[in-house]
Amino acid sequence: DGAVEVEGNVEGNLTCQFAFIRKRGFIKGDIIADEVIIDGEAQGIIKARAVTLSGTARVVGIIMYESLSIQA
Repeated sequence: DGAVEVEGNVEGNLTCQFAFIRKRGFIKGDIIADEVIIDGEAQGIIKARAVTLSGTARVVGIIMYESLSIQA
């Protein structure tokens, strides 16, 4: 129900309120959260109310969102 920060490699699904994939973080699996911020890499389905992708983010998969922000 809380926040999860990923700084290493994770293989599996993630369900939480807030997910932050740091610059050196990598997740292979689905992310379901209220808010997702990605600085690193994600492979899989992302389902969130708000998704923010930084300039260093890399996403391979499907993003389902209400609000999407992509930084330069």
